[in-house]
Amino acid sequence: MYLRRLATVVLVVLVYHIGRGVRAESTELIDIIELLNCKDAVCGPIAVNCSYGDRGATWTEITNQANSTQYYSKTPASDLPDPLPAPYALSATDYSAPGNNGTCDSRSPMAPANCTENCVYNVVIPEISETDQWTIIAELLCSGTYPSSGSSGTSGGVSDVDAAPGTVVVVMTKQCKDYNYIPPWFASVTDNYGGKWALQTSESEMATDEDWKNNLDSVVFPDGWSAWENVTLTTNETHVPYLVGDDCFSFIIRDSNNNAWHMYEYPEDISTGLFANVNCIPFKLQTLDGIKESAPSSGSPMLLPTMAIGALGLQLFAFL
Repeated sequence: MYLRRLATVVLVVLVYHIGRGVRAESTELIDIIELLNCKDAVCGPIAVNCSYGDRGATWTEITNQANSTQYYSKTPASDLPDPLPAPYALSATDYSAPGNNGTCDSRSPMAPANCTENCVYNVVIPEISETDQWTIIAELLCSGTYPSSGSSGTSGGVSDVDAAPGTVVVVMTKQCKDYNYIPPWFASVTDNYGGKWALQTSESEMATDEDWKNNLDSVVFPDGWSAWENVTLTTNETHVPYLVGDDCFSFIIRDSNNNAWHMYEYPEDISTGLFANVNCIPFKLQTLDGIKESAPSSGSPMLLPTMAIGALGLQLFAFL
């Protein structure tokens, strides 16, 4: 089940709709071309330093809508307050696709770039629970539709967006994480600029591979994209983020069936092509309808003593 109460597509998966009852007073766009311009920086796909554990079939992600920080927990969504206290909102409880054996994060987005240990942070959010621990996994940067005349009717602007047939919703996140894929197969689609995207999750639960394939057969991708293909695996495969200087970026799309995909093979110049044709509006929304401008003081997360990555166990794994 994918919950549409947050300005996010997935997505994560990661997976991410623009939230109902949320609006942006500013239409300032994020300049993706400039942000991803390598210039003199170290640039390109790079594996992060982390380790995997058991996958788990479902998970819960929440987002602080005031600062676009995303948190992950194995706490079932059914155990959380409904609704969550402002400014938090559920963002995903998706189901893993065939081949998706989990992800791991090397550092939380606010950790120093030169961090070498204790780099993934856990917090307690007292307004939600005095005991549940949440792992800080990402900062949501921006979202838009491709092609830009998508279902929002505002050139990919912040509104109540689902991907219409022939469009995808694109989400850009700051997140240092790897994806682990295992045999026998995973689904892939190629965009019209040469980028390849791996299926990671879906809003819908599907019991068999045949159910997944039937779902994918009915997706309407943008013009110029390939049909989805079945990629056979005989060994494990790692999909890595894109590094620009000290920052790691992950790119997610959500299709017309609310399946989430991440980019795993990058075009030679990632700042052009698809990303040059998306009006990417920041998630740092200025106004949240029905939510006070500032969160209650007791709602501020409490940073726990940091743990070594290996000690985080299941809390490391986020399926964006």
